[in-house]
Amino acid sequence: MAISPRFENSRILVSNMDASLAFYCDTLGLVPVGGFRVKGETPLLEIFLADRENRRCLTLQESPLTPVASGTTGYPPFVITVATAAEHEEAVRGVREAGYEIAVQPLQVGDTACFMPVDPDGYLVEVIYQPGEDDLAWGNVDGEYPIIEVDGMPDGLLGRTLK
Repeated sequence: MAISPRFENSRILVSNMDASLAFYCDTLGLVPVGGFRVKGETPLLEIFLADRENRRCLTLQESPLTPVASGTTGYPPFVITVATAAEHEEAVRGVREAGYEIAVQPLQVGDTACFMPVDPDGYLVEVIYQPGEDDLAWGNVDGEYPIIEVDGMPDGLLGRTLK
């Protein structure tokens, strides 16, 4: 039997839903589109967030039964793209004005601009602007795909350990 998978979304564990909603919605522009709550002895709250194209992309989960791990290492668990260079600059400004840490300061890799703020629980989030991203051919399900090459990676972009 063959399956036809569709990526639904990523889920992260958060220690404070209000603080996480402020970061992802108020600062980075994602939109809450629904949720799920379990009451009683095993409380759990999930809030579903969508991107600018109204696609569900991230679930925030808060529960005393799923504590947030500390010492998150490595690369960000997900990437948020913005449509223009001006939006990227506005995202940087918004993160700074809101007082969040920026683990990797704004930088250019070829024509691509990125930076990596840290959410309230220590997760890295890559915010990226890539000109012409919607025009990129990301390959086919037949296994053939392009590899984008750049001439080096800026210092501090890989291998960061948080909190």
